[in-house]
Amino acid sequence: MNSFFKILICTFALFISTGLCAEKYSDQFGTTFNFKVKDGKATITSFKGRTDRVRIPCRVQGQNGRTYAVETIDLSEGYLLYGYTYDTRVLQIEEGVVKIEKNCFSGFENLREVFLPNSIVFIERDAFKTGKNISFPSIPSGVTASGLCEGIPFFPESIAQEFPDPINIDDNHVMDLDSDNDIASTEQERVIGVAGESDVDKGIPAGAEVREKTFCLIIANEKYASSDTPDVTWANADGKTFYQYCRTTLGIPYENIRVVYNADYLTMKKQLNWLKMVANHYGADAKFIFYYAGHGAPDDSGKCYLIPRNGSVNDLTTGFSLTEIYDAVGNLGAQQTLVLVDACFSGTDRHDLAMVEGKRGIARVEDYKVTGNVVAITAASNSQTALAYDEKAHGLFTYFVLKALKEHRGNITYGELYNYVKENVGGKAILLMDKEQTPSVNPGSLKNTWQNMKI
Repeated sequence: MNSFFKILICTFALFISTGLCAEKYSDQFGTTFNFKVKDGKATITSFKGRTDRVRIPCRVQGQNGRTYAVETIDLSEGYLLYGYTYDTRVLQIEEGVVKIEKNCFSGFENLREVFLPNSIVFIERDAFKTGKNISFPSIPSGVTASGLCEGIPFFPESIAQEFPDPINIDDNHVMDLDSDNDIASTEQERVIGVAGESDVDKGIPAGAEVREKTFCLIIANEKYASSDTPDVTWANADGKTFYQYCRTTLGIPYENIRVVYNADYLTMKKQLNWLKMVANHYGADAKFIFYYAGHGAPDDSGKCYLIPRNGSVNDLTTGFSLTEIYDAVGNLGAQQTLVLVDACFSGTDRHDLAMVEGKRGIARVEDYKVTGNVVAITAASNSQTALAYDEKAHGLFTYFVLKALKEHRGNITYGELYNYVKENVGGKAILLMDKEQTPSVNPGSLKNTWQNMKI
């Protein structure tokens, strides 16, 4: 009786604190948010429902029909005063929210994953200090996941604003283009970006739907153990950001995604087997995405292989042939499967340097037959190199895949994706390195319908 009375009091108190002084807004996913308005801006104060995944909106509509921008999230009061807790495990905060208050998510005992928008500029102390490590797949520049889990606040003044002093130019000095001291070069200087800092890494848009029966395997192999196999520049950054788009823009539940970095042979084999187990359970209702960034290599006959972390470009028996990969996904019996391979089979790395001494590649790689409801898009055709886009800190192919997903907010067909990537990769490869790189597509048994199919 005492416990029941206590719960009743807590529930009533929470209603008083968040209900009478607040308005309510219900989103398209069935979650009801309480919010209060001050100076034309809304603050989310609580939400109802034991939802596993919640998307906190950037705009809410009041009872008067007026729409308010959500500036702040403050969910701490119910927990600190009345012990109210949330079952939510995944939180996605929409772009536009600016501030998260102190102790905001203290009552989220099961919180595992938070997608923060780039618009956040204030995170108060202990906002995410729940006693557990939380993953932040999407996070604003200047914020660290470890700092948030430790309760460290984040404010604009904590960001180092490093702008160089203006250059004072002597009005009497005129650059002499023929001078040995003042050299004017028309050659484009290669700019090296920072992983996680390009335009496709920030402001990742939220998609309009949740794809409950889409499953994704992401393999990003950047670091290689063998001394004869160089690392693959930006491959891990490719995999990480592609994962964020799968979660945020495509709305694939986190438990539906497997992402592995620097996978060895047995790990790759195990994950391919995971796809098979999922397909056996969900049958033809399932959709799959297989993404790979890392080394590919050809043998002398043109047969192509994907190379695991402990593999070698000099011993292709340590890798997986494309035949194995395409057979594995083609036999899933899925409604549709998208294969994206950011690797080339030219015998060179992402900067067009030969991986095997004395071997610059072969004239043509083997044509592969893709079976089943599979659309396979690879970064380059035949013996072309899949280049790096150093300025954007991604593979050139992956960068434009991400760019297409961002611009279309995930609402894109296979045909639109391929045409966008083909056009932009081809043009940029010529401008960056005077090289041709033409992504190729193999639609399997979907030859007449693949272009209009949505991811």
